[in-house]
Amino acid sequence: MTVGTIAALCLGLADPAHAVRRGTWQSDVWYVYWSADTTWTLIEPHLLYPASAVIARYQSSGVVYIYGPAVSNPNSRYHSTSYVYNAVGAYVGNYFKYQGAHYKI
Repeated sequence: MTVGTIAALCLGLADPAHAVRRGTWQSDVWYVYWSADTTWTLIEPHLLYPASAVIARYQSSGVVYIYGPAVSNPNSRYHSTSYVYNAVGAYVGNYFKYQGAHYKI
């Protein structure tokens, strides 16, 4: 995937039928910035422990969860991101994984 393709995806230009969703998941202290579409998930977690971007797709074997790299930004000065892309099968949902649990975004 080229930088231009990634930029188009992030700006929602790759497929006008699918609008890019953006938001923030927040608890009392920690938060996760996220962007997502039906083929990718991008997160910037500001949590105590590492978190991964996740996309769920329905394939012949059932629902499959595909994970991006685990990243940690315990301080707001850091800006590491986790990105995952997959277009195989039917879209199920976007999540992030943190300490073994999946959180829907």
